[in-house]
Amino acid sequence: MQSPSRKERMAVLGSAVDSGMTHFDTARMYGLGMAEAELGAFLRTIDRDRVTIGTKFGTPVGGLASRLARFQAPARALLRKAPALRAAVKSRQAPAPIPRAYDATIAACSLDESLTALGVDYVDILFVHGPRHMDTVATDELREFFERARQQGKIRAWGVSQDEDLEVDFVGRFGPEAVDQLRSDVLHPPPRASDITFGVLNRPLEMISSALQADTRMASQWRDALQLDPLAPGVLAKLLLGSATAATESRAILYSTTDPKRIAQAADAVSSPYDAETLSRFLELAAEFRLSGRMVRKTEDFVAGTTIRTDVVVVGAGPIGISTALELAKSGVEVALIESGLERTDHTAQELASFDSRQDDVFHARSDLTVRRAVGGASALWGGRCVAFDPIDFEDRPLTAQAPWPIRHSDVEPYMQRACDWAQCGRAAFNVRDIPELAQRDLVAGLPDGDVRTSDLERWALPTRFGREYRDAMHDSPLLSLWTGLTCTEVVTTERGDSVDHLVVKTLDGKEGKVVANDYVIATGGVEATRLLLASDRHHPAGLGNAGGHLGRWYMAHTEGRFARVKFNTDDVIYEHERDRDGVYVRRRFTFSPQLQRELEIPNAATWLVNPPISDPGHGSGILSGVYLTLISPVGRFLLAEAIREAHTKTEGPPQIMAHVRNIVRDLIPSIRFAITFSYARLIRKGRKAPGFFIKSADNRYLLHYHGEHLPHWESRVELTEERDALGMRKVRTHMHFSDADYESARKAIELIDAHLRATGAGNVEWLTDDPEGSVREFMRGFAGYHQAGTTRMSESAEDGVVDSDLQVHGVRGLYVASTSVLPTSSQANPTLVGIALGVRLADHLADARAAEGS
Repeated sequence: MQSPSRKERMAVLGSAVDSGMTHFDTARMYGLGMAEAELGAFLRTIDRDRVTIGTKFGTPVGGLASRLARFQAPARALLRKAPALRAAVKSRQAPAPIPRAYDATIAACSLDESLTALGVDYVDILFVHGPRHMDTVATDELREFFERARQQGKIRAWGVSQDEDLEVDFVGRFGPEAVDQLRSDVLHPPPRASDITFGVLNRPLEMISSALQADTRMASQWRDALQLDPLAPGVLAKLLLGSATAATESRAILYSTTDPKRIAQAADAVSSPYDAETLSRFLELAAEFRLSGRMVRKTEDFVAGTTIRTDVVVVGAGPIGISTALELAKSGVEVALIESGLERTDHTAQELASFDSRQDDVFHARSDLTVRRAVGGASALWGGRCVAFDPIDFEDRPLTAQAPWPIRHSDVEPYMQRACDWAQCGRAAFNVRDIPELAQRDLVAGLPDGDVRTSDLERWALPTRFGREYRDAMHDSPLLSLWTGLTCTEVVTTERGDSVDHLVVKTLDGKEGKVVANDYVIATGGVEATRLLLASDRHHPAGLGNAGGHLGRWYMAHTEGRFARVKFNTDDVIYEHERDRDGVYVRRRFTFSPQLQRELEIPNAATWLVNPPISDPGHGSGILSGVYLTLISPVGRFLLAEAIREAHTKTEGPPQIMAHVRNIVRDLIPSIRFAITFSYARLIRKGRKAPGFFIKSADNRYLLHYHGEHLPHWESRVELTEERDALGMRKVRTHMHFSDADYESARKAIELIDAHLRATGAGNVEWLTDDPEGSVREFMRGFAGYHQAGTTRMSESAEDGVVDSDLQVHGVRGLYVASTSVLPTSSQANPTLVGIALGVRLADHLADARAAEGS
């Protein structure tokens, strides 16, 4: 069905029959629900009895997929060119994350539909399609149906086709006559011999060829052993197909392609394979590669009782985990990267990260808006804003006396450029004075820097989706093995409790194993890192690193709100993003000098210009109304991170759709012009995408967004509950608290900006309500929990924190935490960039230690 036209699809099928291939496998949901009809059209051109037909029931076709089915060829072309839409279709066509039921009623209906679509009186094999451990399979009822269907001449045999949970022997429940069809290959051996095997080529072909291209020594070894060049065109594919029956212990191999030439090559590989000695050597090399750890691993590769052995293990493949692991691999350190999720979003894995965001006196964002269990982690939710911590953040200040840093800005600053490289946000330059091409203008004409500054910058990533951007690097690195679908549920120490013995890791279907390493790095999100240390209480009842009682305490995010606007006395204002000479988007912010912060004892904070609320049609802008209507439509979820989309589209009552439409009609030409230019900059343009948009104010008024340092608070915490997730691990509850000082500091910051604008004649600030203090409290309480810091904070001693200045857990040798949770204070900055810098610093520390041992 991947071929663009029916003529080409018929040619592929004809080539298969001409090459001696007589077994055709299909299913109700294949090809957007149209594969059976296409195969049926071909069957009408040949003798039906020459071929064997297998089809399947039980996995429904998604609604969007079925609607696209009638437009098969153009739909395929569109999906190839629109990754976001392709992802949407796949997610709807994929098996649902909820349990399915397989019974006789479903089977009978599906079989009749298949016979009609295929245009035949019978199928040779009817398979139960893709049952999983959580599904309900009415075995006895189905056996009776299968027998009845066979007696009626509708089927000749039945069986089960599985591509996951392979260790669950569903087919055995249907008796010895049932046909067993499994996904397996030379690198992913099946748990049992099967009748039919599928998926033998693509995964191992990609993985082995990538490894051979990345490792010249390995490629040379394979050439010498095989007396063949495995990277020569067609050689590796012929080796894989020729050895498939032996490697998978199967009687028949299914093969999928859209190229008639490859069908002939596949037939030749099976009918005239390399000699037995060459294939035997190839299987030995493949087994050695499979056991070496130099490949991407998935849940189905993990056998109960497996022990993964490596030099360093990194738990969590988010921005910090990926950058730390790849830095280690580049330094020659063998590393295993363990990720609970998959290389795509998986609802079952995501559910493991859910937590109770207790609404005490402050709102806390939902876990699905702040945590992502998948390769790439929360970068999938990230807008891309990159900001550096300031030198004053590391100083001893009265406001943060209870949370001193054990390091200084000078300890982190050398790693900031590498952090920017990983985040893809350009130079580590965060002030216009360091960017000559931008330094000639002020944010507002005639507004100089003073105690209130407008020269500090935020930088913007592509936005960088770490799982996608660094997929090839992770797959190709000969020293890095990526395990997906594997959750670390406990760090087990020795009985003395002063070092790690192993990690307990589990798959969702109950398989449990270990990871044994020399060093262990917990690089999950802030809440998850805290949860893992708290739950690892076998030899430390209060959790690991909790001698001082600080584990889970001092939970911080940021204080945020939009409760004032600025009125400038000129329209010469830089209200939107600028681009530096490298094309990186940057934006200016109101900040406060360290001298002023020390003098007034106020926390660090930043404020920037934003559009008026787009959900309120009272703004009168057709552009803003158009954006709002787009974001509340189904396509809106593909345009913005969900947390940001929800924040922009939230309304007090029902959406005022018609009022927004009237705005667009009144402002039609500018709205159309904006839609075209911004869609190109945000969605179509290759490379760096526009991070957002801002419209020029007609009256020089701009809303202010306040983003301040959340002061450490003892009662703001993360704690274990008695509720357990699907793996038996205790869940957590978050408590977010703000102090009076947090609210007062926000109000004070706005007043300082007002005083500076008035003193320079540049303008003034206008509060949005007559009760500034009340509006500050109301807004800040309703917008928190999007960042996670403080709960495993670094400190000089175990009495004052959880990890030391090298991020090693106090009292547990070889256990490190590379997470935003190690930050003792939260700064005005988003924590991702400094978190990456600390991870890079840790990677250097571990690599240097190995170099010193070897010298």
